Amino acid sequence: MNPLSRRGLLRGTAGMVGAGAVLPAKVAAELEEVPLDERTGSDDPHTGATYRAVVDVVVPRTPELCGELGAEHGTGGLDVGIDELLPRFIDEFVAPEAAVPGIDLGEANVPGATTEETVPLSEAVAGALEAAAQALLTSGGNEDDPEPGRFGPAGGAFAALSRRDRRAAMSRLESGDGRFVVALVTAFPAILYYSEAAGYEDALGPPSELDLDESDLPGWEQTGYPGPADGYAALRGYEVQQFREDRGPDRDGASESTAADAKGDAEDDDDPLARAERRLEGER
Repeated sequence: MNPLSRRGLLRGTAGMVGAGAVLPAKVAAELEEVPLDERTGSDDPHTGATYRAVVDVVVPRTPELCGELGAEHGTGGLDVGIDELLPRFIDEFVAPEAAVPGIDLGEANVPGATTEETVPLSEAVAGALEAAAQALLTSGGNEDDPEPGRFGPAGGAFAALSRRDRRAAMSRLESGDGRFVVALVTAFPAILYYSEAAGYEDALGPPSELDLDESDLPGWEQTGYPGPADGYAALRGYEVQQFREDRGPDRDGASESTAADAKGDAEDDDDPLARAERRLEGER
């Protein structure tokens, strides 16, 4: 994927989530615990915390289901590393122009938004989520108090929100120009979790080096999926015992029946397959 200018890619987010996405001073002070130079770059801690928050809300841990459904139903996406795989998947398989068309973090206080260094798409998506969360807090739309450090000290506003407030921030983003951003971060975690991706040491490695370990795939266990099989017994038709050439209509448009055909028909009267073939020929 071609490198992108951070400023060029992150242009217009104010329109995506609503203008004035600036945090109140008290909240901003609580969230700015990590120096700026430690929160930028393709693998920055802020982006990592944002994706942990995304996976936690899309494929959450559900220990409350263990008693009723079994211990395997308590596992979530964070337990199998979907938060680490998701940003790599987005960077390698999604076109930036489709995901974040002309966005700009504007005054949303997203680290590094005003520099000219290159930025991976996953970081831009995290920035859009951050801006949406800040807009939610600024407007007072959150139902719960933010909890800085919920997913590590580098987490920003989005990572500090409760699950329901994170969903509200994503809904706010979806109602603007960020529909595809929300589609990315809601669909892909589930796809990766319930597919075989978690069973590879590196699901995005060269195909020749992939070795599937089916023993640690909670998504398969939770859904009762038995895994790939060579095949299943199923009716695919009947063995054909004989073929008959279809000569088609003669020059006058009438079908021609030979004595041999008539003899064959008589011999086939007790053959269910032959009778079925004759019925099909009569319907042509």
